[in-house]
Amino acid sequence: MKKIMLSLGYLSAICILSSFIFKAMHMPGANVLMIAGTVLFIAGFAPLLFFIRNKASENTITKLGNIIAFLAMIVVSAGVMLKFLHLNYSGPVILTGIVLTSIFTLMMVILAIGQKDDRWSINYHSTAIMLMITVSLIAFIWISRTPVQILTDFDQIILTQNNEIKFYDTKTNGIFDNLDKSPNNNAAASFYQKSVEVKTKADSLVNFLRSVGEELMYKADSKSIPYDSILLLKSRANRAVCVELMIEQKKDSIYSASFAAFKTFIEPNTNSKGKEILDQFFTIKDTVYTTPDQTFNWSEFKFRHSLIAVLAGLNSDILHIRMLEAETINYLQTMQAKAMLRND
Repeated sequence: MKKIMLSLGYLSAICILSSFIFKAMHMPGANVLMIAGTVLFIAGFAPLLFFIRNKASENTITKLGNIIAFLAMIVVSAGVMLKFLHLNYSGPVILTGIVLTSIFTLMMVILAIGQKDDRWSINYHSTAIMLMITVSLIAFIWISRTPVQILTDFDQIILTQNNEIKFYDTKTNGIFDNLDKSPNNNAAASFYQKSVEVKTKADSLVNFLRSVGEELMYKADSKSIPYDSILLLKSRANRAVCVELMIEQKKDSIYSASFAAFKTFIEPNTNSKGKEILDQFFTIKDTVYTTPDQTFNWSEFKFRHSLIAVLAGLNSDILHIRMLEAETINYLQTMQAKAMLRND
């Protein structure tokens, strides 16, 4: 039975460790490995360990400790699996596991103090110390996590942004449709051509931002999520993918270069209000942001956040592009109308 127990224990540990590696490398199969490892641990290793240790226990305190340890192993491992799979109730389950582990740690200390045999005393003390460190680590992760409510608060922000983007899309299309596509002079024709270019370049930049968002979501959730379905994202608190893709892989430089090229094109073709939008939202090179604790460059300030916050930032950029596009095409329509009147 001991050999079976140890085999199941090592196999479950290998599966769980492999799942973390697969998750970090964004490889398929991470969830399957986590589920398999947890099931082997909860249904195989933990019950056999409890049975063997309880059978060898000589007093009530040790048997009670075995029961608490068994429950703690099951609850903590189940909580970790729920968290890994982004399922509900992972927080309360992990918290319950922390409480059970803390009680078991206290029992180990009591046993160590009352143990006359130095070998057993050291064994109990060592177990208690390792458990205290483990509980402290789990508690630290629990306390420092981003609260779920904060992450879900971004839903309303994104929904509001989407409504505003839709408004400016509709406005731009309406203005564009009203442009004279067969103007009666070259000046008027040039304004129509500039409007076409503005719309084309705005659409191209928006599509680039949407592709960045979809790539970030794919890296986080290991599955393709359409940009319009941001709210289905599970790995909302993931910061690593934002730093990896945008900063470490230098995609932030492509991002800033795309904005700079768009600004260079739009600036001579828009009005004073359009230039205000450019100055306010499209000047990103060498921008420095200072907080009470430290200073960030533009890229760090924008991308060292939870994934849902970065996606809300991308959505905000799309909104500003559509806002600028509507203002610029409206201006070009006015200029075209004036050019046609001069010809008349």
